[in-house]
Amino acid sequence: VDCIVMDCDGVLWQGDTLLPGVRESIQLLREMGKRLVFVTNNSNKSRRQYVHKFEKLGIFVEKEEVFSAAFAAAAYLKTQKFAKKAMVIGGQGIVDELNEMYLEVDPGVFNAVQCTEMDWEELDIDPDCGAVIVGQDTSFTYAKLAYASLAIQRGAVFVATNPDAGDAIGPGLMPGAGAIVAAVEKASGVSPEIYAGKPSAFLLELLKGNRVDMARTLVVGDRLDTDIAFGRAGGAGATVLTLSGVCGLEDVDAAMEEGGDIPNHIVQSLPHMLGL
Repeated sequence: VDCIVMDCDGVLWQGDTLLPGVRESIQLLREMGKRLVFVTNNSNKSRRQYVHKFEKLGIFVEKEEVFSAAFAAAAYLKTQKFAKKAMVIGGQGIVDELNEMYLEVDPGVFNAVQCTEMDWEELDIDPDCGAVIVGQDTSFTYAKLAYASLAIQRGAVFVATNPDAGDAIGPGLMPGAGAIVAAVEKASGVSPEIYAGKPSAFLLELLKGNRVDMARTLVVGDRLDTDIAFGRAGGAGATVLTLSGVCGLEDVDAAMEEGGDIPNHIVQSLPHMLGL
């Protein structure tokens, strides 16, 4: 194994709290000469913002080592030679990645919260709005849902950052991008053209384009439906599920019964994988 592809939420940290032994684990992997790639479905931050988060937690990474769902969504539009505006339901990370690729953002409804029947009848969709990118949005409103729904009904490309229903933080599962994507899909009657993050084939191609040989790569994550599925679909040398995040042993048992994606190895946490 030459490369370690690691998820972030549930593997390295929970929210803004670094999990025990992670800093030492990353240091050991670098000392072993392993290439590290951090692939996260969390779309709230741009790659630059993730570099800053790592630094605040005492870990140094390069921007080129980070692949986020926000970056993948913007990169997808760029590869499609997209030349219109993109409306964003999601965090600043998506907007920043679009700006970095010189793609224009449609502000949509700005800070509006509600959309009455009268508002709906008068809803003015920017004719240059050619795409709607949907990720986790902690300020999600009915007004955003209405604008996005109508834009998609009128032909805007529906790009979802990732299908994750939520992340295990604090008292339970905090609603993620998948929950909001489902609302937009139901409201518009249109399914996303692509989920840009894990386990998409598009994200795999982004990694391969950055000289990641999946056959010699270990994929580590805390979710079966995204992380492990991503590794299996990409032909990873091996996959490891950590029990420090969303999925537990009961989920692995259920996946085995249903014929779903299961990991090659299961560990309690990243440090346990390395014997720390």
